[in-house]
Amino acid sequence: MLFPRHWFWFCLRWLWAGGGFWAPTHVKGVISPRRKRLSRGMWSRAEVEFAQFAGKYPESGRVAEALLMQSEADLKQGKFLQAVALLIAREPQAGDLTDQYVYWLGEAQFQNADYVAAAGTFFTTRPRVSKFKLAAGRGGE
Repeated sequence: MLFPRHWFWFCLRWLWAGGGFWAPTHVKGVISPRRKRLSRGMWSRAEVEFAQFAGKYPESGRVAEALLMQSEADLKQGKFLQAVALLIAREPQAGDLTDQYVYWLGEAQFQNADYVAAAGTFFTTRPRVSKFKLAAGRGGE
């Protein structure tokens, strides 16, 4: 038989682990395994899971991050046009990640051999992107 204090600790651990009422907004634990798949080279699976995350939690503050990682998975698979379309469509909702969206948009255009568009993207946004690149060079990414 569980004593009242055991119930208290059980409920507290259950809520802290993501169960309970705030589960849809508590998405850090949902994104992390997908990020690991991306870093381990499971790009097709990561792409699908980031898209599913964006569909399942459209109001989350981490949708922009998930879609950015989905476009990175597209790039790794050689789906350059799909990555460009995703980045262009979602850039207005990128918020603090706008610089990274613009950088990866230019990278996708460059890898797709659309050098004129890539040069335009990098040239017009150079001051903003250079701050991102400096942070990324120091491990800020």
